[in-house]
Amino acid sequence: MQIQFQFDFEKSMQAIAYLLNALGGSEDKRKLMKLLYRAERDHFLQFGRPITGDSLCALPQGPVPSGAMDLINGGYEPQVPTYVHFRVNNNTVEITDSPGDARLAESDKAILDQVVQDHGSKHPDQVQREAHALSEWQEVYPHGSWTSKPIPYELILSHYHGDDPSKFRHGRPVISPTMASEMVCPFPSSDANL
Repeated sequence: MQIQFQFDFEKSMQAIAYLLNALGGSEDKRKLMKLLYRAERDHFLQFGRPITGDSLCALPQGPVPSGAMDLINGGYEPQVPTYVHFRVNNNTVEITDSPGDARLAESDKAILDQVVQDHGSKHPDQVQREAHALSEWQEVYPHGSWTSKPIPYELILSHYHGDDPSKFRHGRPVISPTMASEMVCPFPSSDANL
């Protein structure tokens, strides 16, 4: 069983807008996706859940949160169209109207702020090079291929907490109550109480 979280579309829009506001209102799409990936990963490692519950993928350009990437690329079909809040022009994403930040917890904002502080002033090429150096991307990305591969949350735990016995038992990640409350239930709804 893989750790999977429920993707929160509205929270993803708010996290993207939060980053864009912190970066001056617009940013290179590649860099924006790498910063959001780092925020998802860092929040998961620190608090046991990612910010938006997104699925993480390894692409040729580096790791990305796939739901957020679909959101920016216009491939996500929710009730609220993303073009209300964002516009992409020549691979630059800019905020056009704020979706607010009511769904973002203080811990979410703190991690997003830290990612901007650590990487916000870097050139997109440098952010991409650093993303290519991440252990989880190097392990799953099929070099020389143009396909994407999922980055399991278990793999992230093994690379960053693999030597911590409180995080693993019998070679498997320990699921905390916080993590379990955010995860997708692997059982049909009628079996959820088993």
